[in-house]
Amino acid sequence: MQARLKRAVRRVILLLTVISKSVVISKSTVIDKDTHTDDTAYIPVKNCRSDRITTPKQLAALLKKVPNDPSGIRRKYHGQHLHVHAGDWHRWNEEQERELEKELSRREERVTSAMPKIRAEKTPKK
Repeated sequence: MQARLKRAVRRVILLLTVISKSVVISKSTVIDKDTHTDDTAYIPVKNCRSDRITTPKQLAALLKKVPNDPSGIRRKYHGQHLHVHAGDWHRWNEEQERELEKELSRREERVTSAMPKIRAEKTPKK
């Protein structure tokens, strides 16, 4: 009985230690308080390529346009090398994908709504 009680107390102490070092965002999401200062979350800019960003010039223009804070793409210099926050980079790419999908679906709706009108205007061949 005492061994079980000791294990339970150890688990509670461990849990309280983890909670004191973390920030609870929701019931299922817990993040470490020090993630914003964690340098391992940053990746070299040379590795940041996507379908939209293919050249260093395009990436430089993007980084000028997007703010250097958590709402944009955070960046840090390590010596002379620029690094961007990997999570911010992936979030930005996902936002661009969602916007592209929305635009394509809007265009598709316009085309499908215009098709019957175009077909009605065509004269049948004789």
